[in-house]
Amino acid sequence: MKIIIIIFLLITSGITSGITQAQAQAYFEPVNLIRNGVTYKTKLTYSAFGNVKSVESSEATITAPNTPILLAPINGSTTVQITDVLRWIDGTGSGGATDSYDIEIAEDAGFVTEAGERTGLLTLEYDASGILVAPFTYYWRVKAVNEGGNSSWSTVWSFTTIE
Repeated sequence: MKIIIIIFLLITSGITSGITQAQAQAYFEPVNLIRNGVTYKTKLTYSAFGNVKSVESSEATITAPNTPILLAPINGSTTVQITDVLRWIDGTGSGGATDSYDIEIAEDAGFVTEAGERTGLLTLEYDASGILVAPFTYYWRVKAVNEGGNSSWSTVWSFTTIE
């Protein structure tokens, strides 16, 4: 926000006519700020002499990502090995791109007693072998995260591990 305000003041006061391309790049480029899910971008246009000719600012809201869809193990599976990997895919819709995923694994469907959780996952799978024991029934869910916010939690699925 501070950089955009400075650029606005320079434009309105007419100071930009004496700023060279090198000076502008040193102070204003790249001016792509992300704050509270809004991307602020500034475009500088230069004259043939290398002076700043014009400055344009714009903003675009980043939308929260779509809710992930769980894939495996299948909901209600009763033959899951403690070494099996939990997998999901991105949901469909008009949500923004996903930066990472958060997963919760619990001993109850209400997620009161968590068996484990992990944030900031960068892939569409999670190896929970370090926290699963057998035989036991687990519940799990995933949400997607980006600068625009979080998706809703996925549908809760359950599985039972075997020895």
